[in-house]
Amino acid sequence: MLNLIKMDLYRLFKSKPFIICLAISALLALASTPIEKAFSLLAAALAGEGAADLFDKQEKMSAILLSPLFPGSFGAILPFISLVSYYNADIEHGYIKNIAGQLPARGLTVFSKFFATIPHNLIFMCVGVLLNILGTMFLRTIVWDAEVASALGTFFIKLLLMQSVATLLVFVVSTLRLKSLGAILAVLMGSPMMTIVYGLISTLLERVGIKNFSLSDYMPDAILCETQPEILTAILSALIFGAIFLALAIRVFDRRDVK
Repeated sequence: MLNLIKMDLYRLFKSKPFIICLAISALLALASTPIEKAFSLLAAALAGEGAADLFDKQEKMSAILLSPLFPGSFGAILPFISLVSYYNADIEHGYIKNIAGQLPARGLTVFSKFFATIPHNLIFMCVGVLLNILGTMFLRTIVWDAEVASALGTFFIKLLLMQSVATLLVFVVSTLRLKSLGAILAVLMGSPMMTIVYGLISTLLERVGIKNFSLSDYMPDAILCETQPEILTAILSALIFGAIFLALAIRVFDRRDVK
């Protein structure tokens, strides 16, 4: 099993989609503060002389840790697209039949892919934070405030939320072999756009008598978009959602033919 995970990690980090998506994420994180500065200067120029400078001269370290993915609420799209490509690689290139045939249970390949995504997602988040710091330090003073420890905890909770969404993607792409649907879900769940769907579902539930219930408050992708999510809700959402879809992905993969 350990060798399988090592092989998956090697293939993942050598894949072109991973390298491209990570490079774009790094550039967005690096350019975030300079772009904000440019828009601030443009706004001041359009407002005329005497206009207030709206660009903050300081940035809290906790604020950087609380937003590790760029750009903003849409930052998870790139790592999720990278995962979809990785989950589909075995099927697309015909490796899955050879790999699965060497294992006592075919579902272990799904389990291995899930664990390989942990360093994948962690790298995207760490690169986002480090490049944001680098792009910020030349234009702002970074302040190590009292909320850094709390923000660091939230950082890892967001990693857990990303892992839970990854279980849905591995189920759709690797188990059901629906790469196109996986790509659509990567875009929707990597941004706030999925909250529109959750809102429609909540409205339908309200019409059948289930009132004061907002589905987006409990879905991991929606919580991931929040800067400071409610800790207990986020953890429970990630664990329950992730356990359901990981178990389902392994179970279904074990029962179906490998082609």
